[in-house]
This record gives sequence, structure tokens and C-alpha cells, in this order.
Amino acid sequence: MIHAKSLTYDYETFDSEGNADGVVRALDDISVDIEHGKFVAILGRNGSGKSTLAKQMNALLLPTSGTVWVDGKDTKNQDDLWDIRQSAGMVFQNPDNQIVGTVVEEDVGFGPENMGVPTEEIWVRVNKCLKRMGMEPFRYESPNALSGGQKQRLSIAGILAMEPKCVIMDEPTAMLDPGGRREVMKAIKDLLAEHLSVVLITHYMEEAVEADYIYVMDSGHVVMTGTPVEIFSDTETIKKYGLQPPQVVQVVDELIKKGVPLNRNILTTEELVQALCHQ
Repeated sequence: MIHAKSLTYDYETFDSEGNADGVVRALDDISVDIEHGKFVAILGRNGSGKSTLAKQMNALLLPTSGTVWVDGKDTKNQDDLWDIRQSAGMVFQNPDNQIVGTVVEEDVGFGPENMGVPTEEIWVRVNKCLKRMGMEPFRYESPNALSGGQKQRLSIAGILAMEPKCVIMDEPTAMLDPGGRREVMKAIKDLLAEHLSVVLITHYMEEAVEADYIYVMDSGHVVMTGTPVEIFSDTETIKKYGLQPPQVVQVVDELIKKGVPLNRNILTTEELVQALCHQ
């Protein structure tokens, strides 16, 4: 779905008077593959480059060198930008920055309307996407009346109405309480059930354990790749890059140190409870 090869991105810095005074390399020789229908998490401390990489995935930013293909299209080809942004929709950290309608159903229909979709088809998509995200009961509400988790589900519904093949989420749960984060993770599972690709940039390791594959970034480089078990079983390396393993993994580590015979591939509370019950 998304393939980046030798991707490099530099941005200019400016002095207090607005004059260009240097260049900073935000991404350095990045190569990633996001397969159709897969859930990929991208992790890294602040400033690691993960949000910059996310913006490359739907051509909000373009490579300084190297190439990014989205659904077979080169993001540097201006003629393909519309198709690329339709194929790979972006959900941002703050849903208030993405919501434009005064009524929920109008907000969901905004994207298809801008795409020139016929009115009858727009309402078919609005009805379908509200249902998919569990937002039907709120269709006539003002977005301002929604909770944070509901606003984020509304943002996802608006992206889905444009019928993308991939949804890129740039820290969509960062501003939410635990209940809101659970709502968004349920939405992600619903997307995967419909065979869409999902890219999740997150600070929450407990969200990343649900992924099919993980990329860990640091200082503009991809420094670790693998399945959640492969990534989180290497606790010392994870910590070296400023990340803390999921709490369950930390508990398992402590139990193993105390002589409890547990497998290091345990990532969730449910798995830990089951393993302990079989002791």
C-alpha cells in the first residue's frame, strides 16, 4: 500500500528576522513497507521524525531525496496528488483541527463533496460511515457537543467517506482520556475488519501491541523493526531509544527475575492472567 525507499527529508530553519539560516535533516534514508490490510505502528520519542514520516505517506510533505509510493503512485508526481490523498487519508492528533462542519453529518459529507461526488452518493457514504463509526445517534449534533473520543471517531468517519485504502493516524489518542483511547482503538479494529491498512503513530505502547508490525524511530532513522513480540521482548533496546515497554511486559520481566517461569512473548493483561493460571 505504501512503500518508501531511501527517503530523506530536510527542512529549512530561519533566524529571528525570517531569513533562512540552515537545514535540518528530519528523515535520513528511511525505507518502510505498509502492506494492504495491515496494522502498522510507528513509535519514537518526540522529535524522532515519526510525524514527518506520516505526512510523507499522503504527500503533505514530499521527499528531499528518495521515493514514496502510495498505492503504486509516486508522491512527487503532481498529477497523482489528488488520487494519493484520496487513497491515504490522514487523521490528526487534535480532531478540532479537522472538523469543519457545524453538524456531524455535514462534516462527514464535506470531503466527498469537495471531491465532486454526486449528492445522492454523498448521503449514501455519510450514512454508511456514521454507522461504521457508531456515530449515527449524533448525526444532527454539533461537533462541539461531542466528547474527545467521539470527535476523533467523527474525524475517522469523515476520512472514510472519501473511501481511502489506508488510514494514517498521527497520535489520534494523545489528547484523549482512557475511555476515548479505547473508542479509537475499537475504531481501528473495525477498519482492519474491512481490510483497510492502518498506520498508527502513537506514544502508547499498549496500543502498539495490537499492531501487525512496528517501526521504531530515533533522530530521523528507523532503528528497530519487527512484530510487537520481537520489539517489546528487547526491553533494553527499547529503553535506549527513550521508550518504556508496555506495563504488562515490565511486570513479566519482574516476575521472571523472581523465578516465575513465564514466556517473554506475553504482551497483554489477558495473556498474563492466562499464563499465571496455568502455573
